[in-house]
Amino acid sequence: NAEDEFQNEPQNANNDTQENEVGGQETLKSGQEILNDTKNDTRNDTSKDTSYSYLDKYAMLQENIEKENIKRKVLIMEAIREYVTYTVAPYLKKEDVLILLENINCMAIGHTSSYKSIRSDLNNPLRSPDLRHLAWNIGERLGISNRERAIFIKASFPFELRDATVEYLERNLRDVIPASIPIDRPAKGDYKFNSMKKTIAA
Repeated sequence: NAEDEFQNEPQNANNDTQENEVGGQETLKSGQEILNDTKNDTRNDTSKDTSYSYLDKYAMLQENIEKENIKRKVLIMEAIREYVTYTVAPYLKKEDVLILLENINCMAIGHTSSYKSIRSDLNNPLRSPDLRHLAWNIGERLGISNRERAIFIKASFPFELRDATVEYLERNLRDVIPASIPIDRPAKGDYKFNSMKKTIAA
């Protein structure tokens, strides 16, 4: 019996060793899995951080673009007001110039039902070619369609344009008829008026 017990002891020891090895492998495996999970989490966090970073930059870019667009629109309206005031001063009373400028504001924002009518000086009236060219020059800076330009100028000067339909004005805004107010085509990508450049230079 003593011999049997002695012989069984190494076997039990071997079994304990094998169990410990297996347990150790499981422990190592679990540790490796934890390490892998940690790496995956780190990658995911990095990916999220990068995505948010790009989204933040995109939002900032859009905000800057919007600011630049607003700034450009303000400069365009300032150029138009200066041009119109200088151009129509010989033909309109001061209060009518102010009404015309307000009509231009309404055209720019699409409030076409808010136009008010005015009339040029009886002794020095604006004629149809003058008004057609004026409407084209303004609308070109605002990116307004020819029809909207025609509606604007017809509503602003109903007496001077009493014989012209909106359709006629739309087709003939930019013609080659001599007029006191010539066509003023802006350079590509620009909004400044050539006639004002010449005035400033003089």
